[in-house]
Amino acid sequence: MSTVLIEKRAPMSHGRTDLRKRKPKLVAVINENCTGCAGSPVCIEYCPVEACMFWVPDEEHPPFGRIEVDKTLCIGCAKCTSKG
Repeated sequence: MSTVLIEKRAPMSHGRTDLRKRKPKLVAVINENCTGCAGSPVCIEYCPVEACMFWVPDEEHPPFGRIEVDKTLCIGCAKCTSKG
């Protein structure tokens, strides 16, 4: 049985600090049912934006976790949901 080391990654951007004219559109959705594909998330492979998604481990149920999307970097291509 091999041990898989999972590294938690933080969002790469700090978001916008100025006021927006309109509320931003919802571009990526990762719901609570995301299991992170047991430590090998498929959706990250299809994302064309580097460091848009990051792994958040589930401390109660290792090696599981889920993927979160940095909304300021996401371009809304939906490749993560259509192919992943």
